[in-house]
Amino acid sequence: MQQNPQIVLTGERSPSMRTFFTRWFKGLMIRKSRKGLKCQRGFTMVEVLVAMLLIVIGIFAVIGMQLAALRADSHAHQLSVATSMAQQELEDIMSWDPSDARIDVADGGPYNYFPDPANPANNFITIPGAGTFATTFNTLRGTSTNGITTGVTRVVVMVNYGNNSTVTITGFKRMT
Repeated sequence: MQQNPQIVLTGERSPSMRTFFTRWFKGLMIRKSRKGLKCQRGFTMVEVLVAMLLIVIGIFAVIGMQLAALRADSHAHQLSVATSMAQQELEDIMSWDPSDARIDVADGGPYNYFPDPANPANNFITIPGAGTFATTFNTLRGTSTNGITTGVTRVVVMVNYGNNSTVTITGFKRMT
């Protein structure tokens, strides 16, 4: 006859689960490290070269992004300066007297706008850090056939900069 084992509770404390897993994990690591020492002693040359190649590719990608950002920033700066110049020059032209010969013309232009009154021979201005900007404007008197109200002149200001880039702003001036 076989006896059933009985569980006897005593005052002794059984090892906790934490202790059990800690001992199990340490034993596992010791077995793996002993086995690993025989099989592998470090990284192979191929692994090192692949890692270096990945790092170099990442560095070149970051350099390429920085160069693209610098070009975009330069173009944005030039565009901002050209737009500001066009707005300023349109406001200047709009302040001219309607009988001014520069605006009250029949042929319409284009005419050079001289941003530097001290040097009227040049229709361009150079701004350090932004480049050279040339400004022209044309006018069109309103008639019943061109879609502009009679007594109003359309003024178009164009600022050329960089590699054939242009900013154009249009305004309408009452001539009466």
